[in-house]
Order: sequence, then C-alpha cells, then structure tokens
Amino acid sequence: MTYPDPTAGPNYSAPNYSPPAYEPPAYEPQAYQPPAQNPPPAPRQPVPPQAAPPPAPGQYGPPAAPGQYSPQVPPPAMPYQAWASADAKDDYAQRQINLAEDAARGKKDITVGAIWFVVGGLITVVTMASDASVYIVAWGPMLYGAYRVIKGILAVRRAG
Repeated sequence: MTYPDPTAGPNYSAPNYSPPAYEPPAYEPQAYQPPAQNPPPAPRQPVPPQAAPPPAPGQYGPPAAPGQYSPQVPPPAMPYQAWASADAKDDYAQRQINLAEDAARGKKDITVGAIWFVVGGLITVVTMASDASVYIVAWGPMLYGAYRVIKGILAVRRAG
C-alpha cells in the first residue's frame, strides 16, 4: 500500500493562527439612584364590633362577659362509657365486654408464655448440643413461660 506524497497537492502545513488582541470589557459605572420608597401606609380604620355567631348545637359558645350568664352546652357523650354504679355487676353488656377483654388478654398470655418457654428451651438445647463441657439450663424463661400459658388458659376458660 502506498501513501500519498505529503508534498504533493494542497499545502498541509500547520495553519498560522494569531490570538485575537485582548481588550478589557468596556465598563461605565451607572449614576447612583436612591432606592424607591414605598408610600406610608394608610391609617387603620377601626372595625365596628360584630356580634359573634351563635354556637352550633353541641358546641361551647364564646365566654360571657363578667356578670353575664352564658348557657353552655355540654359536649356530646362518648359512644360507650363503663359506668361504675351499684348495679354495674348486673349489667349484661358490661359483663360481656369484660369477658371479651379477659379472653383476649388470656390469648395474649398464652402466646407470650409459649414464646418464653420455647426461647428458654432453645437456649438449653443449643448449649447442650455444643461441645462445651458446661451448658446452660434456662429454667427461668421456661418457668415464666409455663406460668403465662397456664394463666392464659385459665382466663380463656373463665371467659367461656
């Protein structure tokens, strides 16, 4: 393969570029102009007092002026309140609510107790299975777990 002769043909010499002459930018300072000032605000006009709208039913009204009576509406009652009266132990609905709460608490005790018992048993089994000459019998968590399980079973049975 032959290459073209660099001397033949157009001039392949480096271009002759000269940098442009540097001229600093033209800067002319502007004349000072003071900032524009806002006009003074208009004097405030007193607002005539308006009567407050009456409170909506079931809401408290505005406070009364000294020496005046303002009827206050009590707040709305809660949907259900456990009243502690002499016949509360004979109240069927309250008894049912208490039994349901006791059953839920018993189920939680059974779950938490089982977790404690299993964790104590795992600690014991894992340390016994290791090649160490000393192992841990975690009877504390197992005893506490058994107590919570029994307590939960009794609560669930009592709830029916």
